[in-house]
Amino acid sequence: MIVYLLSKKTASLDVLRRTAEGLRLTAVSCSSVNALLQSCARGSGCVLVCGADHSASEIRDLIRKLRQHFHPHAVLVAEKEPTAFRAVELLRLPVLDYFHTQIEPLAFQLVIQNARRWSETEGMREVFRVQLREKWERMSDGLKDVLRLLYDGKTNREIAETLSLSLRTVESRRAKLLEEFGLTTFAELIRTAAFFLEQEILPPIFFTESA
Repeated sequence: MIVYLLSKKTASLDVLRRTAEGLRLTAVSCSSVNALLQSCARGSGCVLVCGADHSASEIRDLIRKLRQHFHPHAVLVAEKEPTAFRAVELLRLPVLDYFHTQIEPLAFQLVIQNARRWSETEGMREVFRVQLREKWERMSDGLKDVLRLLYDGKTNREIAETLSLSLRTVESRRAKLLEEFGLTTFAELIRTAAFFLEQEILPPIFFTESA
């Protein structure tokens, strides 16, 4: 398990670095988001951000970039003087956890264990959604139209009539959709389409601004 420490000032998270190393975790320090994104390719883990160095909007942007680079890492934030307002602000981004830099080793260990579980489940789902969304955005309008109608429960013949296409063209596009998503069955295609067709009103990467 790797804990990636993001801080503009190297010393800001020294206490947590020592705590992580005391728990036999690998700690990797990064002073910029770009350095962090490159480091995350080393393996699974979580990202621990120095809250004093980063605004909520910067952390939101970090989460977006992590998913766009297909990193499922959970994001944690630590501060010397945590507040309730800041906690709500960050947890709505969503940051997985927010805590004091002087957190007890046992409590820190539990946070890291939770982060590992989240990265391996919810984090992977978020990455999967981004991958699907990117494939969807790259598709031709013709393929999108066929998939929307399939998702609405239309038969091949009904789709052909609606789009003024030949039945053979519809069948060809349906096969192309399976190929594009790396699927083999119609059931898989519909389940996959649910990830983004149910969210078409959202921006391309599915992140929304906090109210």
